[in-house]
Amino acid sequence: MYQLWNILFIISSVLFVITLGLMVGFKFLKNVYFHVYQEDELFKAESNELRKAKNYIYSTSTHTRNYIRKYALCKSGRDRYIVCNYNEPYHSITYYVIGYTKNKRVTEVLEIHEVNTTLSSKVITLDKNTRYVNVVVATVEGVVINSNVIKPIPKSKIRIHSLLLSVCSICGLFSIRHIILLIFSSYQVKYYYESVHNHIGLGIMGVLFILIYLLSFEITNKKNIKNRVGGSLEYEFF
Repeated sequence: MYQLWNILFIISSVLFVITLGLMVGFKFLKNVYFHVYQEDELFKAESNELRKAKNYIYSTSTHTRNYIRKYALCKSGRDRYIVCNYNEPYHSITYYVIGYTKNKRVTEVLEIHEVNTTLSSKVITLDKNTRYVNVVVATVEGVVINSNVIKPIPKSKIRIHSLLLSVCSICGLFSIRHIILLIFSSYQVKYYYESVHNHIGLGIMGVLFILIYLLSFEITNKKNIKNRVGGSLEYEFF
């Protein structure tokens, strides 16, 4: 019986390495972006000493300017948010806000949908690492303008990643547990594997396997396009 656990230890160690390699190599959670960063023209920059914030107003580019004239990118401490200036009030408008780091790497893609708008959008919060943004119109009054911004991760890939993560985690824990038992109780380890404590530990690992899978799927599923509405508007365009 003791030899069986040694064999299981070897199998679990091999599975740990294989699943870890698959996750790193295949990058199941990597988004595909169709939109290439467009450097928008800086219209105005100003500082608010009371709020210790810097506001940058950019003019939009390409077809977006036909619907959204400008946007204000506001930076306050570690907070980032933007407010868009529409060309006219809309009954319904959907657009993407793509955030970039200072090295032009994507931080997030937000899908914004607003109805019965004024001339300005609501405040849209951004990732704290965002330095630049692009605004791309998707639909206006139900008419599709642009849909090729980001390809959402297929749920099949998220399920595969979650399964691999669960297997990798449990196999890693099983291998670590076996090594610890050999180090601290090499003589008693064969008796431990026959005890009720071992079966309880295996049961806990089974529960952890399910929890890791479910949590991983839920969290990684949110890696797709996020929907943001924002708060109240308190910004004046010039």
